[in-house]
Amino acid sequence: MATLSVYVPNGESRQETAVLLVGTAEEHGIDQREIRASNGGFFISEALADLLYDDQPGEPAPVKTEDKTSTTKTSGNRAAKNSTTEKE
Repeated sequence: MATLSVYVPNGESRQETAVLLVGTAEEHGIDQREIRASNGGFFISEALADLLYDDQPGEPAPVKTEDKTSTTKTSGNRAAKNSTTEKE
């Protein structure tokens, strides 16, 4: 078993970070046992870290997040004023 010496913080979402780590490991034939959960993040092997990090090994792996839309509701009249309609 590889030494789990690289720490990856949770980022914005622990679940998304875990999915990224496990998915990358599976895609490249690395055993999932090279990922260990820790308080606030994960410890991973050097081999997995090499796949995740570009030229800067000290930087955390990027975590993709979905775009969040505004949940603010607008009244009907105000929404109608703000929307545009195409004229043919």
